[in-house]
Amino acid sequence: MKRLYKHLAENLKTILFTIVMLILIFSFGLWGVADVIRNILHTQNAAVEINGQKISNVAIDSNFKKDLYFIGQQNNTSISLEDGVRAGLLNTSVKKMISEIALNTEADSMGIRVSDDLAAKLIAEEPYFQDENGNFDAEKFKSVIAYSGYRKEKQFIDNLKQEKARVNLLSIITSGAKPLAYSKELLNKYNSEVRNAKYIILPIEESKVEFSDEDLTKYYNENLHLYREPVLHDISVLVLSSSGEEKSEEAEDELLSKVDLAENLLFDELSIEEISEELGTDIITIKNVDPMNADSVKTELVAKQDILGTLLELSSTETATSELKETVNGEFFIVRIDETKGNEAKPFAKVKEEVKDKYISQKAEDLVREKAVAAVKQINASEKTLEDIAKEENLKVQTSSNFHRRPTIEELSKLSPIAIAQLFTKEKEGEAGLSIIEEGVFLFTLNEIDYEENKEVSEQKDVNTSYTIMEAYANSLLDKYKAKINYNALDKLYEVE
Repeated sequence: MKRLYKHLAENLKTILFTIVMLILIFSFGLWGVADVIRNILHTQNAAVEINGQKISNVAIDSNFKKDLYFIGQQNNTSISLEDGVRAGLLNTSVKKMISEIALNTEADSMGIRVSDDLAAKLIAEEPYFQDENGNFDAEKFKSVIAYSGYRKEKQFIDNLKQEKARVNLLSIITSGAKPLAYSKELLNKYNSEVRNAKYIILPIEESKVEFSDEDLTKYYNENLHLYREPVLHDISVLVLSSSGEEKSEEAEDELLSKVDLAENLLFDELSIEEISEELGTDIITIKNVDPMNADSVKTELVAKQDILGTLLELSSTETATSELKETVNGEFFIVRIDETKGNEAKPFAKVKEEVKDKYISQKAEDLVREKAVAAVKQINASEKTLEDIAKEENLKVQTSSNFHRRPTIEELSKLSPIAIAQLFTKEKEGEAGLSIIEEGVFLFTLNEIDYEENKEVSEQKDVNTSYTIMEAYANSLLDKYKAKINYNALDKLYEVE
């Protein structure tokens, strides 16, 4: 977990941008954009409310899982629900979710809507839904949206309309070579906001964790996915490339002729052995390829990442043979999975020390987190002060001043970006909060919300300014539509043992 916090801290700006801005402004979020409106239910125990509507916990859970999957894909890792909660990503996911709802509501109130004809045009022009000739392929459309989690076409189309309306709304706000007067006012307020807080850092004390062999065995059985052998594939690769070292016009024509023939043979469902015989091209056999390890690809004929990417695609769709793929170097190849092995759980005795280390680390984090959660409740209920907690833990209260939403290098030298981001999740002065960071638990009370003077926006607008305008605008809509997040209730959605 400590490695995860460090990785998230180092990449926080990328992660926040990816989660929030990509989903807000991407023309197609085929798998990542939650079908939020469909899941809004009036429930007594909802942790989140906006515009008088309570968002179901089911919707929050579904959206959070999709966001974690996306972050994992972008950072070449896998993030469990427990790790995501500990790292503070649940709050970010929920903020993104209600920002989408606020933007949808505002777009609708302004009459910004997307017609059925425009939606049909967008779908027909989307490359994901086209065949090799660039024509719309209805079957491909159905399979892609089904793989992306949509049970019905209407769900996807409704989501597309909402997303396109959000794009149109945001384009109005960010249009022009210079910020609009309204945008400048938003930016001035957004960029000038500073927050001051008092805090302590509760340390993670692994030495205080007690355990038995039964505890380790139980932890092992509950987390078998952590102790499995890697999935390995034996694969066959058929490569089509120009003959000779120099790429003459004749060689290029010969290659394109082979490519056309290979595509026709694939369409006729011939095996790669039959295709190899027809084309007079050798097949490369590679044993024990780990899709997450480029070094396991023992060939230099095709870029390793091209093979791994195709292999992951095959694994996710449970297809044995790929389509004909083209590399950046102008080569073409086909990959077939011949055999899949591995994924068996390693014997407990073999990984006992690893299990013990993980158990102690997680248990120590859980213990200090439970202590911090209890402290936040006591402070917010006016039963104790931060100073009382610090005295009990023999810690010194520290003060942080003038932190911005987009922290400076100097600010980042004082607090981690995750800790600073948490300062801006609180709505009123005196409110307590916490964040799991690499050093332990950042426990704070918000002292003051202030605004700097003369924080004027540049007349010249760049890409970063546009993104900040979008963030500021979405944030202002949360105020307009009275978004409320009950962080205590949110914590209870995922009780991390």
